[in-house]
Amino acid sequence: ATGWFTIKDKQGDDCAKQGKTTFTCISGIALTNDRNIKDCKVLRKLDKGENLVVLEGPIEDEGAGVTRIRARAPKDSMEGWVTTKGNAGSLYAQETGRTYMVCTSMPLQSGFQSDTANNLKVLAEGETIELLEGPKEEKSSTTQRVYVRALTDGKTGWLTVKKDTMRLWSPNYRCASASTMSSDLKASKKVRDVDVDEIMELIEGPTVDAQGALRLKCCAEKDGSIGWMTIFT
Repeated sequence: ATGWFTIKDKQGDDCAKQGKTTFTCISGIALTNDRNIKDCKVLRKLDKGENLVVLEGPIEDEGAGVTRIRARAPKDSMEGWVTTKGNAGSLYAQETGRTYMVCTSMPLQSGFQSDTANNLKVLAEGETIELLEGPKEEKSSTTQRVYVRALTDGKTGWLTVKKDTMRLWSPNYRCASASTMSSDLKASKKVRDVDVDEIMELIEGPTVDAQGALRLKCCAEKDGSIGWMTIFT
């Protein structure tokens, strides 16, 4: 599976740490026993297209004007030093991959934005993953939290404010279906019938009546009538 994962979370804790980097030889080059290119001995010749796992570097040899890495050749597990860039700028090996090791269990996700992407699988602690793109910083907006009380049961708690789940409260209600306005919470006397799409301004409530219906006292925008109406039962 391919996807996006988090290297460092919003609290600054590491979720994954960089592992080994791989290089691929783009031309035949020597694998030597020492970093110093002037005093080293050739262990063997690396072939074009051969892969290398970086153990140290890249390091610039200022005296010789070359860039070197200490690497292991998976072909035969031989380790040594390799020149990746010559003193004239010629490339002999180039980076072709990087790996990360998972520090703590986390999801591999389908998209870059972590709060909207789908989880593809769970990456286990210690799992090695190959980097295909990035790292890139995810810019996220500040999370807004509000402490609220639910009108239906009186329970209190914290909620995260999101555009698709919450909106600012308004004292105005629109009648969704033909209804009746009554004189009190118990609906003992009818004030008048209320048509669909009429606007009502909240005066009191919402309040749960004896039958469990959620009701409010309101004023009709149409004619100023005042009474109680049911929001839902």
